[in-house]
Amino acid sequence: LYANDIELRVYAPLAASPCAVAQLNASGSSKARRLAEDLGILEEAPEKSRTILIDDYAQYAANRSKIDQLVSGGARAVFLELPRGDYSIGSKRVSVKQSCMMPMNFVSRDSGHCLVEGFEPDSFSNWYDPDSDMIAPINENTFTADGFTEILASGNTDENGEWGRTLVAGELPFGQGSFIVCELKLSGRTRHNPVAGIFARRLLGND
Repeated sequence: LYANDIELRVYAPLAASPCAVAQLNASGSSKARRLAEDLGILEEAPEKSRTILIDDYAQYAANRSKIDQLVSGGARAVFLELPRGDYSIGSKRVSVKQSCMMPMNFVSRDSGHCLVEGFEPDSFSNWYDPDSDMIAPINENTFTADGFTEILASGNTDENGEWGRTLVAGELPFGQGSFIVCELKLSGRTRHNPVAGIFARRLLGND
């Protein structure tokens, strides 16, 4: 007899990536820098990289023409955890809003996107946070934007208080490349949560 059971999935360790990404970092503590370091991914100039990792929108705005040209030519630009507000990315307006359900321990991967292929329904839930030494929320904000394909989702209210499905991560095709906005908390989580590591590698085009 038993009252509870749990299914455990064991993952092989992630090898250090031989690839590199460009970074447009915020000053001081940088989510992009920490994520790349945790994954063993080196940094290189945007002109040489297939992936541009951005955690500071101001850096993108200051270099927009150059970044847009690189993405149009086939690169991928990934925005990490944009703060609440409205942004112009590529040719679209992106509106980031705090979750009305407050910080969440889980998000939905039920999108059919290739970046979440093979993950289980509960793969994006209850991740360990080494900074707080406990399971901690993985998502605080969601966003809405026309033209973005869903990768990860949650729910939120609109400006009229109406409930609906919103994006946690989404991809916007742009020329031969794409922009990705990711509000999932990946920085600092990839070494202790295998799904976080696998997803981050895919997100950065390194897996």
